[in-house]
Amino acid sequence: MPAFKLLEVQHDHEFEELFRVFRTAFTEPGTAMWPLFTADYRPDAALEEAALKETTQRFISWHRSDPTSHWLKVIDEESGSVLGGGRWALYKTGNPYDGHGEMEALWWPEGEPRQLATGLLNQFLATSAKHMNKPHAFLNILFTHPENRRQGIGSLVMNWGLERADELGLDTFIEATKEGKLCYESFGFEVVDENSFHPQAEDRSEEWKEIESKLLPFTWWSMIRHAKA
Repeated sequence: MPAFKLLEVQHDHEFEELFRVFRTAFTEPGTAMWPLFTADYRPDAALEEAALKETTQRFISWHRSDPTSHWLKVIDEESGSVLGGGRWALYKTGNPYDGHGEMEALWWPEGEPRQLATGLLNQFLATSAKHMNKPHAFLNILFTHPENRRQGIGSLVMNWGLERADELGLDTFIEATKEGKLCYESFGFEVVDENSFHPQAEDRSEEWKEIESKLLPFTWWSMIRHAKA
């Protein structure tokens, strides 16, 4: 069993390898979260690489502009290879969603693809604003390379945030996919809502239907763990 080390990401260049593992984890098995946030839905190697590069730079920009954001990575101490990681946000005061409007999926091609992605994106984001409009800790992303699952890597990332949440007296919130739901329940999270995507167009073109097939059906669960005294 290799020795693992948890590190907080400090430099932009660290995201390149981290996001390659992120993509692998979220595409094996596939989940709608990866194509929705990356527009990586076309079976073309050049387009996949371009989508990964754009996604990495966009997430770096979001991270650098958000003082609540903490990206973590777990490495193999011997090789230095990234095996997993995640992102925590620690909202210590106020309502983090106060004044936030809808978000446009600008990384998707203009026209129907962007229209569909934007509609689904805001359905997904709305559940956080609904349930956690107060100070809280948010596990936004958690992933482990498929070859290293069930070795405790995700637990390292999870415990980093839970310890800080408890120190700050914050409830913790997660939007769970079916792959992660049972794991989160083992950490004391409880389901407060079950959600699914609902397209907002009735007269759908063939292009619209093709993209829907990449993103739907998709169900996720809003889960909360209350702070421990």
